[in-house]
Amino acid sequence: AAAAAASSAPPPTSATATGPFSKEEQEEHGIDVSMLVDEPDAVPAPFAAPPAGDPAEDAQSEAEELFSQGRTAVQSANWDEAQRCFTQSIQKNPAVNRTYAWLARTNVMQGKPNAAIAACNAALSLNPDSVLAYKWKGRALMLLGQWAEASKALGQAMAIDYDEQTEGWLRVAKANAAKLLEMKREHAPPPAAAAAAP
Repeated sequence: AAAAAASSAPPPTSATATGPFSKEEQEEHGIDVSMLVDEPDAVPAPFAAPPAGDPAEDAQSEAEELFSQGRTAVQSANWDEAQRCFTQSIQKNPAVNRTYAWLARTNVMQGKPNAAIAACNAALSLNPDSVLAYKWKGRALMLLGQWAEASKALGQAMAIDYDEQTEGWLRVAKANAAKLLEMKREHAPPPAAAAAAP
């Protein structure tokens, strides 16, 4: 049973949702931990760069239809169906940044922040000014408790285009980042002890 549990655990490269402090410790310091995922998904391999040239017209049409179906699934909160549609749309036409951003949104709602970050990075490689990619990357980082990184991504989204929901998330991320920094300072070894450490 122990071996089975070990094999199902995320690989060492997976981001954790608590960092150096437990959820309980963070909550005691006033950090909002309500959105943290208990068991983050494994960090996936990056998306492959789109091949040179445009896909065939029929592939583009199929990709657009799948994207439309995915958005309909999102409106119905059918996240598994949305993921299927967006993933297949990307396979048909991997050069459309908005599809990755919508896949990231879906991943966030599924509680898969690392998958969402990978999708956002793919979107940003195609369009460095993708507001949706920065927004959902920031939200995914919040699910992992990476408050400073989340603040940066959400701030980049707000710098491109104002969004009320993003502003609210940014406010929470900034507050939590400040409290986490205070925790780290409180738990840091005194200068003399740090200097004596091998």
